[in-house]
Amino acid sequence: MDRMEDYWHELYHWPRVEKLWARDRFMSIFRAMSVNAEPPPPDSTDRFAAVRTFVDELNKRFASALGPGRSLCIDETMIAFRGEHESIQFMPKKPISIGFKCFTITNSFGYVLCQVLYDGTNENDDTKNEGLTERVVLELVAPYSGDDITGPWHIVTMDSFYTGVPLFKKLHEIGTLAVGTVRSSRKFLPTDITDKKNKLKP
Repeated sequence: MDRMEDYWHELYHWPRVEKLWARDRFMSIFRAMSVNAEPPPPDSTDRFAAVRTFVDELNKRFASALGPGRSLCIDETMIAFRGEHESIQFMPKKPISIGFKCFTITNSFGYVLCQVLYDGTNENDDTKNEGLTERVVLELVAPYSGDDITGPWHIVTMDSFYTGVPLFKKLHEIGTLAVGTVRSSRKFLPTDITDKKNKLKP
């Protein structure tokens, strides 16, 4: 939900949350929550060192609370933040446009299984960004490749930011099928996709 209160909205409510928590009780507990962590050492190269342990623990609990099912989805999500930090990102098309960007894997109805924080260090390097997306996807799907619950063939859906022939081949090798939006400029695609003369007729 874009707004936390919408989980209890008369029209848009989500029973999975609504039946577990009363709105006012949840909000009072949520507003009282805080996280205390030791500051990172001065020479640390990890921009998220102060919260790394906390994020890792959250991911463990997310993954253990619910089986993934066969269908998975990978996309970027945003964590709202208006303070000062060198990793703040601006994504105007997202419901939350300013904050920390995460690479997120979810199940078919949007439950977050894992999030990888993006520190922004590759933002202006297209070569590194191209390799980054492949590494992130393989990292996110690794726990669900060939698991004993649903068998080896998960189906992961992603947009054109991630879609590419080398990545999809690697996913296939570890027992994962993929569906993605295609950019005609990507390498290794067949000519019937990249040739602008071969447009699909309605």
